[in-house]
Amino acid sequence: MNNNIWFYIGVFFTVILLLSIMIVSDEIKKKRKKNKKKLVPRRNINNIKKIVVKSKTWQEQHEELWQMLVPGSGAASSVQGELIRIVGRATDEIYRNGGANWEYEYPRMIAAIPKYVKMGKYEKNDEIIKLSKKINANSGKDELYLLSQLIVEWVLANPDIIELKNVDYKR
Repeated sequence: MNNNIWFYIGVFFTVILLLSIMIVSDEIKKKRKKNKKKLVPRRNINNIKKIVVKSKTWQEQHEELWQMLVPGSGAASSVQGELIRIVGRATDEIYRNGGANWEYEYPRMIAAIPKYVKMGKYEKNDEIIKLSKKINANSGKDELYLLSQLIVEWVLANPDIIELKNVDYKR
């Protein structure tokens, strides 16, 4: 009889534990739903023919170009938008996330920069290409910010939209 009591006590506490887990899990799901960030809506850049920015500093120009040219998810439909997206994503990954996800796709994105830059004309194309080849998960803020600034200048020097059909990476 003593063993039966311990068995029922064990079952009782197991049921209590499972109910507690279910309640906590349900509460977590509710909080996630409540706090879930809204995705950035897709931007329709098909109507943009020429890029014009109003901001003065390269940082503000980068943000304005991001809002204008980068979709809520996936690759941009223009070379200009994709260049802005690549440097923005890479900088964010390194500084916000410590490069923890710097795996196969980020190096492929960075490796695409020379190909895209060659599609336009800018006096510092060679400098952009050379600098982009140095970018990796351990890159410093100075390198990333200089690359971002040069990409913004490249976009402003190439204001006519250059259509981008496909990319060779997934991020």
